[in-house]
Amino acid sequence: MLALIPWLVAAALLSAVLLNILSRTSLAKHFADMPGHRKVHERVVPRLGGIGIVLSFLVLITTAQTFGFWDISHRFLLSVVFTSLFILVAGAFDDTLSLGYRSKFLLQFLLAGIVVCAFGLHFDKVSLFTADVSLGGLGMVVSIFWMVGLMNAINLIDGIDGLAGGVAVVGFAGVAALAFGAGDSDPVAVCALLSGAVLGFLYYNFQDRRKIFLGDTGSQFLGAMLALLTLEIHD
Repeated sequence: MLALIPWLVAAALLSAVLLNILSRTSLAKHFADMPGHRKVHERVVPRLGGIGIVLSFLVLITTAQTFGFWDISHRFLLSVVFTSLFILVAGAFDDTLSLGYRSKFLLQFLLAGIVVCAFGLHFDKVSLFTADVSLGGLGMVVSIFWMVGLMNAINLIDGIDGLAGGVAVVGFAGVAALAFGAGDSDPVAVCALLSGAVLGFLYYNFQDRRKIFLGDTGSQFLGAMLALLTLEIHD
């Protein structure tokens, strides 16, 4: 796991640099969170955190795989990249156009359905005390709702600086520990990049003058990645 520390640091630095650049462009105006009577901030804050996290994660995971630093399984890599790109596009629409809850749920269930059905990531059993109970066909349904549920759970707690990002980092650390204990290196590597990218965002999220919010892109991405990783280590 020590070999992944440079990648975690690289993800944090790249995320911070990308967010610094994005916040200075006209893109920040389209992703602006305006102050209001239900908001605690008194100035316009860009919701670019998710874009910076997703882009830095995609750049580094494709670089590591392309140049042979890592050898992530083809199916897992495709599921991670597809999920990242899907949320990057869908989340950007949500952050700029404020999609209604019906459209948001539709996109979330579409993404979860593709991950579970097309990439074959789903729960097939649950452990109750000392017994394993097979879920059969119900496992795919449970997995879809699990992914949608985690996406909305992280989205709902994204109201206090550092809360959603901090919870996600703790979650990634837990998944990495479980995967490492099981000898599965792929989720550990992905968790390292995700944690680093989130730390780069948190640097700005805790500032006053240059604050950046996670946005729906970021909160849904973190929830989806946590769900996908738990499905992968279960599999």
